[in-house]
Amino acid sequence: MAHQEEGWPLGLRPVNARIGGLTREPHHEQVSAGSISFGSLHSPSPSSPSSSDLDSQVRFVVGGDGPKHVRLEEMREKHSLQDRVEMLDAVPHSRVRSVLVTGHIFLNSSLTEAFCTAILEAASCGLLTVLPDDMVVLAEPDPEDDMVRAIGKAISILPSINPEEMHNRMKKLYSWQDVAKRAEIVYDRAFKCSNRSLLERLSRFLSCGACAGKVFCMVMIIDYLLWRLLQLLQPDDDIEEAPDISFRH
Repeated sequence: MAHQEEGWPLGLRPVNARIGGLTREPHHEQVSAGSISFGSLHSPSPSSPSSSDLDSQVRFVVGGDGPKHVRLEEMREKHSLQDRVEMLDAVPHSRVRSVLVTGHIFLNSSLTEAFCTAILEAASCGLLTVLPDDMVVLAEPDPEDDMVRAIGKAISILPSINPEEMHNRMKKLYSWQDVAKRAEIVYDRAFKCSNRSLLERLSRFLSCGACAGKVFCMVMIIDYLLWRLLQLLQPDDDIEEAPDISFRH
């Protein structure tokens, strides 16, 4: 069965994450913008002694809140790392940029972060984080030593990183204008598709699998009957249609 798939990059405004105005101290960041969950962080935590032994100048800032917050606090106390590990708790989205631009490396140890938006925001602030190859250092989630190795590698290449140049590259890679253009193409193609009859759509759903197909058909039939009922209760003629907007070029 022929079908089309479309995709586009995340909508991001790197210009809002401009770098100027703050001085970076020699330390490393871990902040997931807005919605970081410590429950999703992997075991190699930023307050791990093996990570902090890498360099006497390494300093971690941990942003977010969640079930692992207490565990990180206990590890920091146990190994006397209060002067090198700063806990920010929950970081409001309005403060994410001001926190990110104080660091050099964005350490993301989450295995479940959706869409990697926080990583892109960090890269927009000039932190060493994400693709292409010269903007990322990857590590295996297990064993923990590989995370430490990646941190050490990132520290070694920091002198060759230009935050302003990285920020300018991100401005060209991601933009809402590009996302809007791609989305418009998809919607235009969808509007041009012919409307299939109810029987044709049921046939397509039925081909989705022996069990799943029947379930999909049942759901569609229920939705169809509900739609007809709503049409009786409130006919289409009683609903005011939104006018189409025409742009003058």
